[in-house]
Amino acid sequence: MPAFDVTIGHYTLIPNAFWGGVLFPGIVFGFLLFWPAIERRVRHDDGFHNLIDRPRDAPWRTAIGAAMLTWVFVVFLAGSADRVFVSFGLSYRIQLEVYRVLVWVLPILVLLLVRRLCLELQAAERKPPPGPEVAAKRLRELRSRGS
Repeated sequence: MPAFDVTIGHYTLIPNAFWGGVLFPGIVFGFLLFWPAIERRVRHDDGFHNLIDRPRDAPWRTAIGAAMLTWVFVVFLAGSADRVFVSFGLSYRIQLEVYRVLVWVLPILVLLLVRRLCLELQAAERKPPPGPEVAAKRLRELRSRGS
């Protein structure tokens, strides 16, 4: 977390512990709290959504959720940089530089990847299953290999 306090004169208005102890959890839980309302407003979707809806049927919702989880994971991983330094000897400074890039890049990559995966699953689902002639051909090929 940022290593600075917000001070005016000799008075500390916002201490260093605020960034990781209040602001970060506030962002995460605020996102979880307000996301359904934001999505409803953006998508103009006032329909009922069941908890057992398949993730592939809402690719943006799934992708944004995966990106948010990735962001939280990277921030938690960055918080353990000192333990990684002690346990494995990896340079603390290099770790922080890598985490500063990963915290922005990795969630975007995960968002794009998961959305694409959901769309591919939807497209594969729309393809008609192979007809009986394809199954018969495959069966003949398997029988000829076994003989």
